Amino acid sequence: KEIYNMYKSIKTISLLLLSALTLAGCSNTVDNSNKSASSSSAKVKKNSSSRDNKKVTAGELLKVGQWHDDPTSGKVTLERIVSPTNAEINYGPMNFKIKNIKLLKYEPKTNQQKELISTTFDSANVTLPSYVIQVTYTLDNSSDSELQFNGIKSLVPNYGQQLSMGSGLIDEGVGSAIAAHAHKDEHAQALINSDDVSKLNQLTFNLDSIANTDTFETVADAPESLTIDFK
Repeated sequence: KEIYNMYKSIKTISLLLLSALTLAGCSNTVDNSNKSASSSSAKVKKNSSSRDNKKVTAGELLKVGQWHDDPTSGKVTLERIVSPTNAEINYGPMNFKIKNIKLLKYEPKTNQQKELISTTFDSANVTLPSYVIQVTYTLDNSSDSELQFNGIKSLVPNYGQQLSMGSGLIDEGVGSAIAAHAHKDEHAQALINSDDVSKLNQLTFNLDSIANTDTFETVADAPESLTIDFK
């Protein structure tokens, strides 16, 4: 029960940051409603002369340089986005597939916004600006029984720092129940040091096991890791 409450609390807090990607505004600069990421890779652009034209008022941030103001966490800018191909793991009847990976820059304007980021990732050393990796993935259950996904066990960037639950990683999918023959989208986020942003070019995903939700018996053990280029 304590573990369940911890995951519930973490998911509630993480949604405050995730909401920053779907807020609607009152101006009409850029509207990304009903759009999805399509580019396979994009790098940070230094030219900021048209930065105001990249303000998003509805929908997700989909192109490098797009940004918006979020009341809970300040200014959020998309620094990098990758929509990898063949980025999936099949283990047992479960398929884990990465839809896209984003690098977001958060610039909190108030102490409350900065505190929210610190609390969300349980870190007292939040830098300004703060950089967050966001992963959107899909879980597909091909079995006749409901299954529980036990989450991303760790996320390891190419420079070696392990990000896991309680140390920089928040995974909404931990404990997620996937109905028989159903699929579900989930998100994970990881806070990285600002000094490591320039070194980041690859991510390794280590998944946990899956279990039957009725018996809690393990259906498939943790699979081999999956490494994705993130340039």
